[in-house]
Amino acid sequence: MASDHTNVEILDEVSVRYKHGATLCFQAVRYHIPNQPFEDGFRFSWRDGRGHLLPLRGQTRIPSLRIARLLMAIAEERPAFRNHRGADADDLPTSVNI
Repeated sequence: MASDHTNVEILDEVSVRYKHGATLCFQAVRYHIPNQPFEDGFRFSWRDGRGHLLPLRGQTRIPSLRIARLLMAIAEERPAFRNHRGADADDLPTSVNI
């Protein structure tokens, strides 16, 4: 039976573990969308104390910009992240809201 929802393949992951046991992850991912070509990208996600991905939809809370930058800096040193191209890598924004 074919699935009609998007499946996410995690290609690589870097993470930090918090005292309360949860882990914040930065992932290089591939989105497998039904009846469309796959899309590559990056995402933040949480894992619980047992290492299972938490089923959060839509948005992931990032505790601080410092942690986000730390995870991205670590990821830049890994080939899977360096060689991974997001879906819009060639489609640069035309404006930035500041």
